[in-house]
Amino acid sequence: MVAYAPGVEASDLWIIIGLAGIVSTIVIGAAFIGPESGRLARAADERRPDGPEVLRRTRRIFAISRIDLSVILLVVADMVLKPGA
Repeated sequence: MVAYAPGVEASDLWIIIGLAGIVSTIVIGAAFIGPESGRLARAADERRPDGPEVLRRTRRIFAISRIDLSVILLVVADMVLKPGA
């Protein structure tokens, strides 16, 4: 869409911030949340679902998910406010 928008360049700060945020959430999901949820499911099957390892992994996924959600909210704010534009 940047190619068709008059006065908007792909090198604008708000576009770079938005793309970096989206890429970071994709990396977080693919590199951590996906594999960790698989390990969590296996741990819950092999041990008690309320065991210490399962609870530790659950807390870790929630912590990283909160960070990921914060990044997504910053991307939305970036796209609305367009800093540097």
